[in-house]
Amino acid sequence: MVRRGECVKEINVAGIEPAESEVIENAHPDDEDGDGVITEEEAADALLRWQTEGGSMAMAPRAYYIHLSGGKYWYDSSASGSECWRPLIE
Repeated sequence: MVRRGECVKEINVAGIEPAESEVIENAHPDDEDGDGVITEEEAADALLRWQTEGGSMAMAPRAYYIHLSGGKYWYDSSASGSECWRPLIE
């Protein structure tokens, strides 16, 4: 059974999970490999970019929050801004 957000798509029409290395739609901008998981390294990179290079003040803390919540996330088009990416709580 496909659970909502498992592949970071609002609706998985085909009902098929993406391959482990498959890039997903609506990936968080700081999910560098687009696999639907914010790793510790990706979260740290996002915060560093925000602090030193003027990266997004909204996206970087959100990436860190998602990482602290387990790393997996889903995309919610009814939300706005960085709130579109929500932690996937299993």
